[in-house]
Amino acid sequence: MEARPTAKPKYSRGAKVRVRNRGPLVDPELKKYENMRGTVVSSKEVVAYALQTGLSAEPESVQTVLLVYSVELEQGFRVDDLFEYCLELMSS
Repeated sequence: MEARPTAKPKYSRGAKVRVRNRGPLVDPELKKYENMRGTVVSSKEVVAYALQTGLSAEPESVQTVLLVYSVELEQGFRVDDLFEYCLELMSS
C-alpha cells in the first residue's frame, strides 16, 4: 500500500490574507467576500490522490493534495472551506 500524500499548507495559521475571486470558477456566494481581509484560523486536507501515468516503460506517480482554509474576517465573521486560489497573502 502506497503512503498517502500530504501537503504543507501554503498559508499557515495566523497569516494575514485577502479573499479574492478569480479564474473560471466564479462563486456568487464567495463574490460577496471578495477583497475582504482576515486571518487564517485553520486548514485541512479535503482530498488526496495519486495519478499514475501508464504511457511510459516506468510509470510515474503524481501526488496531489487539496487543502481548504478557514478565515476569520476583519468584519468579525468566519468563512470556511476556501481553496488556496481564493486567498492572497497580505504584504506586511
